[in-house]
Amino acid sequence: MRPVVHDVVGVRKPALVPEPPDPAEQDYEANSERPTECPQRVRPHGFIQSRLLGWPPVSERGAALPLRVAVVGSGPAAFYAAGHLLASTDPAVEVDMVERLPTPWGLVRLGVAPDHPNLKTVSRAFERIAERPGFRFFGNVEVGKDVSHAELTELYDAVVYAVGAQTDRRLGIPGEDLPGSWAATELVAWYNGHPDFQELSFDLSGERAVVIGNGNVALDVARMLALTREELAPTDTTDAAIEAIAGSGIREIVVLGRRGPVQAAWTSTELQEMGALAGADVLVDPAELELDPASEAELADASNIVQRNVEILR
Repeated sequence: MRPVVHDVVGVRKPALVPEPPDPAEQDYEANSERPTECPQRVRPHGFIQSRLLGWPPVSERGAALPLRVAVVGSGPAAFYAAGHLLASTDPAVEVDMVERLPTPWGLVRLGVAPDHPNLKTVSRAFERIAERPGFRFFGNVEVGKDVSHAELTELYDAVVYAVGAQTDRRLGIPGEDLPGSWAATELVAWYNGHPDFQELSFDLSGERAVVIGNGNVALDVARMLALTREELAPTDTTDAAIEAIAGSGIREIVVLGRRGPVQAAWTSTELQEMGALAGADVLVDPAELELDPASEAELADASNIVQRNVEILR
């Protein structure tokens, strides 16, 4: 039985004095096998404490030295910030990136739908930034646990926090905390392999799933739940998620929005993908496409993307 998708629309080195090579660093670089997708200047956990905390404080350094900046986080915002800083020549800037997880890229790695590998190619630009002189990456280091904010401010001229939103947005509706109600961030992180979410268990035995939201993430979730095992297999979805989704009892997926099709935030590409699902049919209630005067006026002045979205739904 085919699932039905309903759319209800309504390297920083100490620069004061040259120092001899660090034996621990040499051994690590000579003997470790680095993940191919990670920046080359990855340092093991604990290295930031033994090496960084031996640096002279900012207040004791010479004025002519390059500025030292710590960037906390390693997603797109963090890498673009690092890229702009490293491009500076007057003054010169060196960047240390500190990431709680072992691997970089943030939501590019763990938030993009796993069946959209083309969107992850932006990480190549981040790799080029990571290869620039003066850049270092410290993975598996948590600020507040492994190194304090006070220590960072003492050692660096500036600290940039680019860690993203750490909490979900609450709907504030009855039943939000009932079993079976999950934030999209939890589900997305789970099927993308985020280490913080692999112990979660999602009950997909029911026949109907409801996705609240009219944006690209809502369509990503709806599409992922409708994919067949064959469609999931070549993606970056975790094995556990493939088994759970392919073996689910879901036969109907409802995409539920607070407002109408004119106000929906999805893109035309995401919307068209729903119609290309091999194992699902997409149904749109014609009544939901009857626009009130306010929406008609908004559509008349809307962008080409919005007008195209409404055409696709119709």
